[in-house]
Amino acid sequence: MKTILYIGNNYCASTAELKSIIDKSPAQNSALGKELLCALKDGVLEKWLNEGGEEEQALAKELPQVQEGASDSELLRRLGECFKSDYKTQALNITDFIVLQSVNAVVGNCSSVSLPLKGSIISFQRSDEAVNLSFTFNFKVEKNIGEKVYIYMRMTDDTGLLKCDDAQKIDLREIGNTLQVDFSCTYYKENNVVPQIELVAEFMGCETILWSSALSTDTFTVGNVSFKMIYVEGGTFRMGESADGNHVTPVHDVTLDSFFIAETQVTQALWQAVMKNNPSYYKGELRPVESVSWVDCQEFIKKLNELTGLKFRLPTEAEWEFSAKGGNKSKGYTHSGGNYPWQVAWYGGNGCGETHPVKELAPNELGIYDMSGNVWEWCSDIYAKYPSTPQVNPKGAVDGYYIIRRGGEYSTMADHCRVVIRNYDAKTKYYKYLGLRLALDA
Repeated sequence: MKTILYIGNNYCASTAELKSIIDKSPAQNSALGKELLCALKDGVLEKWLNEGGEEEQALAKELPQVQEGASDSELLRRLGECFKSDYKTQALNITDFIVLQSVNAVVGNCSSVSLPLKGSIISFQRSDEAVNLSFTFNFKVEKNIGEKVYIYMRMTDDTGLLKCDDAQKIDLREIGNTLQVDFSCTYYKENNVVPQIELVAEFMGCETILWSSALSTDTFTVGNVSFKMIYVEGGTFRMGESADGNHVTPVHDVTLDSFFIAETQVTQALWQAVMKNNPSYYKGELRPVESVSWVDCQEFIKKLNELTGLKFRLPTEAEWEFSAKGGNKSKGYTHSGGNYPWQVAWYGGNGCGETHPVKELAPNELGIYDMSGNVWEWCSDIYAKYPSTPQVNPKGAVDGYYIIRRGGEYSTMADHCRVVIRNYDAKTKYYKYLGLRLALDA
């Protein structure tokens, strides 16, 4: 009895007829792909070809190679090529039907936060043994189709462990104009792993990554050098002071989003690990790197980001002052961490004319060290006079020659190490009392 090949509501008598059926099928006819796959996997297609002429028998010999190590989506592509049809151009993508609009997450005991649709980083404390994560994904439904999609979360680095809810099966024919998908998972840290988590859709045999985020501890390592980033919760503060001089007037309200700032100034050890050199005048692995221009700092950050896959940067001047004042935990100190400079800052009164290892004096309210004294710190802003109106996430002037530096240094008077004091220099200048501190978007 002759084998019958029934595809696309038609009986096929030859490969020419099969090609015609594939070519004429609308892109929405996903059932065609399933019928082709079933005929191939069940052996019906190979048997039907072997019963045909020379052309069909030649195609039958290609089928084992077509099937070797291929996913369903790859099988469809290979079949399209095998039959010289343009079926491969008719493959459907889940993003043709649902479009991600927003992502919200709850990390541990923190409040829900909105996450970017791309380039997200979720950070948590290294001291946590396990981190509970809850996500809400909201989609806009562009159009419906009589198919199902399986949506799940996974972690791309299998050296860690991420437990997620089971995959959710969604019938695209039954949903309305919007779709909300919720997932919960617990991440157990192993061996300082910093993984990537992904929201994945499996649709008609194809996998599509709908969203991804890096999971990050608050401590980072380059080579054998580790450094810590401190989370600074966003808020509103009064920037500047009323006393005239040092470019610090007028006082104005500034509102900032949350961000991370380094616990310490960049050390010579970290600079050496990234740049393979040490330009500092006062040598010492745990001393802050100095004698670096703003241009040098940009090159350092570029290479650091290449090594870590993250987007470190210099803090804005507003972020710097907010952090130095203690953020939302500020107690209103004149210097970062206290009113007595000798307790929190290396300056002319105790610095002995040179830099000192970081973290030797008391930290401020956020656990950040040396924001007063030791070395001046480059910021990202081009210098501009303060505005009198409230600002939201200010970034300085659009253009100009001078770059802001903040914090004071080991040989200056205590007054110049106060948290409100501003200074600036040309971006190519470098001095043995000028270094940097890192920042990172939250």
